[in-house]
Amino acid sequence: MTRVYITNLGKYNEGKLVGEWVELPVSETELNEVFKRIGISDEPDNNGNYYEEYFITDFETDMPFEIGEYENIDSLNENVEAWEMLSDYEKDIATAYVIYNGASCDLEEAIEHCNDGSIYYNCYNEEDVAMEYVEECGILSNVPDILKNYFDYKAYGRDLFIEGKFVEIEFGKYVEIY
Repeated sequence: MTRVYITNLGKYNEGKLVGEWVELPVSETELNEVFKRIGISDEPDNNGNYYEEYFITDFETDMPFEIGEYENIDSLNENVEAWEMLSDYEKDIATAYVIYNGASCDLEEAIEHCNDGSIYYNCYNEEDVAMEYVEECGILSNVPDILKNYFDYKAYGRDLFIEGKFVEIEFGKYVEIY
């Protein structure tokens, strides 16, 4: 769920907080109704004042992104719709992609990469991830069982994290980004 608080910029500059919460995605008709209620129009009001501009003063979202004050509502709508179409698995990878790439990453880019990773569940440290990784990749599948006990998962896990792109997105859940 994503909600934004849209505020009338002109009224705000006059010291009045006039705005309304809007759940995204929002239809053009619903958005126009919100604009009407908060006084956003390309027509002058009764005093001859024009209030054509708005900004976002607050937001609530389950997406791994900040929403800026002057975000375009149409772009936000498209991004929220795209996010909502992702599976939980894809959302986890996209979230890890954002965490790994930091502020330079935007939602569109993260959605493009939502299938570029693997998720490791019930892993609480690098060693756990290494065990899952070795099992998934079959690294030790041709090694005799008697020798498998000598494999150093802790050291291998450390090396995986040094060389790879592993991100803990929540307790017990790591994502490897390709």
